[in-house]
Amino acid sequence: MHSVFQRATQFAPAERADKSEVMRQFESVRANYDVQLVDSIPLIVLLLNGHRQLVYLNQTLRTMLGVDDNGDSLLGLRPGELMACVHSQNDTGGCGTSLHCRECGAVNAVLGAQHGEPTTKECLLLTRLCGVLTAFDLRVHARSVHIAREQYSLVHLIDIEAEKRRDMLERVFLHDAMNCAHSIAGMAQVLAARVPEEFHEDLDAIENRAKSLGDAVQGHRQLKAAEKGEYEMEIHVVEVGFLFHELSTAYQAVARTKDVSLTTTGSAKGLTMLTDKSLLSRVLENMLKNAVEASEPGQTVTLDCEPEDGWVRFTVHNESCMEEHVALRVFQRFFSTKGSGRGVGTYAIKMLTEDYLGGEVGFTSSPGAGTSFWVELPISLVS
Repeated sequence: MHSVFQRATQFAPAERADKSEVMRQFESVRANYDVQLVDSIPLIVLLLNGHRQLVYLNQTLRTMLGVDDNGDSLLGLRPGELMACVHSQNDTGGCGTSLHCRECGAVNAVLGAQHGEPTTKECLLLTRLCGVLTAFDLRVHARSVHIAREQYSLVHLIDIEAEKRRDMLERVFLHDAMNCAHSIAGMAQVLAARVPEEFHEDLDAIENRAKSLGDAVQGHRQLKAAEKGEYEMEIHVVEVGFLFHELSTAYQAVARTKDVSLTTTGSAKGLTMLTDKSLLSRVLENMLKNAVEASEPGQTVTLDCEPEDGWVRFTVHNESCMEEHVALRVFQRFFSTKGSGRGVGTYAIKMLTEDYLGGEVGFTSSPGAGTSFWVELPISLVS
């Protein structure tokens, strides 16, 4: 192999293959690898040699760069040099060799792939294109591939700027919404001590709605953390009878607005569980909320629990019947009969119950009998 050796590096090796060796590898890749498949991928795909130099770039990237040929003039560059990373010229060794490169997700992903480990990293890239400083947020997937007995790194680049902006805005919004809910509830408590008693019922209603807003925000945070596998379980003794009382009190007002009755039955009194109370409450709240929303005026929603052989079966029943096309999709995320932007409740019931609470979920629905959603949970959940 014809190589130029450069010693200056503060991180990854600086050694490079010369242009003739890079072109030999390019021809080898075209002859022995399915480059048509690579060109059909609507993502940026790079193929790097053992010195982290570009030996193939797919059609998506060539089109993005306005390259008409195979990108011969770009072959031999490293990813940071190709994208004009502001740190790619910090040292004579180029991309990957400066002190800043130690924290670069792209370099670390490629190095991981070279050691045989498929690696995914985030790369927060600063470039200077046409004299303008530009930031890119990328997710970099790298894995090792062997072509004609030579090792290469297959690298996918995905733009995640919109995803990161959405996450940031969501965190800020939820934080501010939670603070607003706490402030409203606090103000209602302060005003209750200063105004005539005839206004106390209205202030109680304001405080309860503010707490409901805070619960909704917390529920969204929990669901998002759970979906990412980041939720940390908190296992405590839960008094089911007291939990039923809390849920019944909270949802009686909601039920009354629809002229729906809410009752509790079963063996909740005196029953205790070892589980995550916050998730259990979230599951039962979603079941109650869906049942109330599905009910017609004058109908009844029933919350029931029955322990048996180390398990507890919670059931929420309403008198309405689901149509078949609804029943077939009931646990799909974002599927809803109540309009766009809804449809998380039943999905959350299933995901939280099965992935975190160690239980099972199901339902029955038929004309005349109505609809019953149930969850079966272990009385004692080992963390």
